[in-house]
Formats: sequence, C-alpha cells, structure tokens
Amino acid sequence: MSRVHQTEKLNWHRPSPTGGPCAMEILVTWLQSNYPAFARAAKSHQGHKLLLKLLRKMESSGHSGYTTDKIRSQINNLKCHATGQYSIRSLSSYNMRLREIFAQEQTSASGSSCEHLEQNDVSSSDSEAPEQSEDGGNGQERDGIHAHSMGESSQGGLSTTKMADRACIKLEPLGTRQNPIELDRDNDEQAENPQMRRQRAPPSSPSEVALIASILSERYNLKERGVPQAEIDKYLPLP
Repeated sequence: MSRVHQTEKLNWHRPSPTGGPCAMEILVTWLQSNYPAFARAAKSHQGHKLLLKLLRKMESSGHSGYTTDKIRSQINNLKCHATGQYSIRSLSSYNMRLREIFAQEQTSASGSSCEHLEQNDVSSSDSEAPEQSEDGGNGQERDGIHAHSMGESSQGGLSTTKMADRACIKLEPLGTRQNPIELDRDNDEQAENPQMRRQRAPPSSPSEVALIASILSERYNLKERGVPQAEIDKYLPLP
C-alpha cells in the first residue's frame, strides 16, 4: 500500500508527456484563481462542475488517470500542508502560493486551536472541595494540611537547617479518657509558644483520632526535615 501511495503522490509532479506543466502546477495555478468559488460550492453540484473543468484541462495537457475524487483529495492535502496540520516535503516549492490560497483556512485553524486550548484550561481547573470527617468539625485542620502542602511544593522547601531538638509525640490509649494528648519539646520554644503544650479533650470518634495522629506525625516529620517551628504552626496548627 505504501508503494502505491508514494507512486500516486509522485504522479502529481511528473512532467506532462507533451512537455507541459506537471499536474501539481496545473492544480495550484487553478486554485489561485478558483479556490474561493470552489470553497463556497465544494459540497454542491457546482463544486463538482468546477472540478470537472479542471480535470478536462489536466487531460488536455497529457495527464491521465486522474478523477474528480483524486483532485478533491489532493486539494485537502494541500490545505492541510498550508495550514500546518502536517508537512509534505514535495510541496515545499509551493509553500508561498499555498499559504496565500488557504490564508482564510489557516486563520480559522488557528482560532480553533486557541479555542480548544482555552476549553482545556477551564476543564483542567481544580474544582474539588475539601472533605469533612464524620463529626463535620475538621475542615479547618484539612485546609491547614492542604495549605502547607501547596506552600512547600511552590517554595521548594522552607529551610534546610537541621535543629538539635527532637519532637516527642505521646498519644494515650482511648481507654484512659482522663489522660490528654500532649506534645513535649526540650527547648526554649515552650516558653515562647504556650500553644505547643496545649491539651485537648479526649477524641470523640475514630476518625478524629486518626486525623489528630496524622497531624502530629506530619508536624514531627516537618520538624525532622528542618522546617522552622513558626512555619509549622502557621500551616499545620495543633488540633
């Protein structure tokens, strides 16, 4: 199939047996004068009549084996080449003329591409709302986690300085409801940030326990990576 296709393409550039122009030259010259009229009537009987006149002109120049369907298909190939949808190397010598012929189609194709990109931009926007837990009271903590993740990814890491102190997280079992969850630290930041030793009433549901444990674990990991305490408290406050 590929050999037949290549031969058919080459026929358009083969010189006429009578010494006249090749079929491609006849077609491009005809398009320069008749394409606007053909484009308006391409799908009507008038468009077919125009192609018949062109076919007779090609046959009178010594070119045989062409049909109106082949001519119509070749016109479509020329338009795709001129508007940049794909490139045909053998048409490089006709680039300027073809761009002038299909200037209106080139503008329309560009507009369609821009419109398609704009639709993609709109459809790709993030429209998901943050989820709530069973008790409906953890939206703020989830927003804090999301804000911290966005901030860290955009800033490429807040700090690379290692701190000497380590966080010690203590989570008491659910059975001892009188023992609160507390966060101990062995540095002077306890005096400056009373919030760091704040106590919380026992959790009321398994989902809240899981969320609290996740927040405390994330704060510990951030501290281990050298994130300043002020940034941790800002983007991931204690529950």
